[in-house]
Amino acid sequence: MAGLRDIIGQAVSTFKGFSPVQKALVAAVALGLVVAVLSLVLRGGGEQQYKVLYSNLTAEDAAAVVAKLKEQRVPYRLEREGSVISVPAERVYEVRLALAGEGLPRGSGVGFEIFDKQSFGTTDFVQRLNYQRALQGELARTISQFQQVQSARVHIAEPKESVFIEDERPPSASVAVKLRGRQRLGGGQIKAIVNLVAAAVPGLTPERITVVDTNGRLLYRGEGEEDALVSASQLEYRFKLEETLRRKVETLLEEVVGVGRARARVTADIDFDRVQLTEELFDPEGQVVRSEQLSSEENFVGGDQAKGIPGVKGELATYAGKEGENAGLGETMRRKSTTRNYEISKKVRQVVGASGGIRRLSVAVMVDGTYERGVDDGGNPVVRYQPRSKEELADFAKIVKNAIGYDPERGDQVEVVSMP
Repeated sequence: MAGLRDIIGQAVSTFKGFSPVQKALVAAVALGLVVAVLSLVLRGGGEQQYKVLYSNLTAEDAAAVVAKLKEQRVPYRLEREGSVISVPAERVYEVRLALAGEGLPRGSGVGFEIFDKQSFGTTDFVQRLNYQRALQGELARTISQFQQVQSARVHIAEPKESVFIEDERPPSASVAVKLRGRQRLGGGQIKAIVNLVAAAVPGLTPERITVVDTNGRLLYRGEGEEDALVSASQLEYRFKLEETLRRKVETLLEEVVGVGRARARVTADIDFDRVQLTEELFDPEGQVVRSEQLSSEENFVGGDQAKGIPGVKGELATYAGKEGENAGLGETMRRKSTTRNYEISKKVRQVVGASGGIRRLSVAVMVDGTYERGVDDGGNPVVRYQPRSKEELADFAKIVKNAIGYDPERGDQVEVVSMP
């Protein structure tokens, strides 16, 4: 205690020896320290911890949830442009259960809850329109449950029914999906979405459904099942090829310029046409007898053959003829023929060209420059950015060309620029 009193006494005596200005400065510093300590204590003990209530909300769901939170006087915070809502950590489960009882969040669009509040006197047209809206919303919510899908929109076009069979037109549908990050839907998942929509709408067939993503890529084009799945697999093949080449280019450049200082984008034009070639080769020297026909014919003319009118004159003529030198001799005629059919040697070859060849590659690369430390005119330290030289960019372009298998005959393009 004595030591503490001595220290306090020395401090007081020293403070008394200060000038008025020095005393004011010391008092201001002490006051600032006290205020800082108090604010830290109050903030640390009284700051409320917030926890995420919902994330990846649509604008409609976020507005509905915020309205309910205001109604229940629950404090909240909005993040990521309103798609994430946070509430006090100790109330997150309570609020989530309460909102679930209200049917929030509803997901994409409006569902069958639209019929919960129906007024008397609603026309049949409005009923059909509400049913179509509800069906579209329910399908969108179901599709949004896919792991790769962040949100979905479904549009169904049902032509007006006609009393004439020949005037009836089948319904059609289109589905737009927003995918999470760089994820992609596989062929089986696209087929599942198409069958889901087709089964929910009477008379709708998969051939009348189109599926696209929010990046403008066609995932299903409403053709036959086999052709549509082939199209989906083609898109997946193209994406994997572009990703493989992109990673290869970035990995090579990052070994030179540093990790995270090179970005590449690859666009591949793929030839998915399958060429079937049939060739028939004939060898005239390789003849083979296919069939052979032999025919022989004999005819006997003259000699003892009876001629003329039967009777005495005929007998006399015959007898007189035998007295000659060549009496009794006739003529025999023989004829032989041979018919042969030859088969010329023939070879038939069918060649089916594999699809998936690269028509053209386009690669865009951004490379970070260098940074030099220095001082400005006032002597303050600064960092100055220096872009890459033309020689360096040319060397980087050579690296990229070797990485992607550059082929000038295909019209491949490679562009490398230096950007901070």
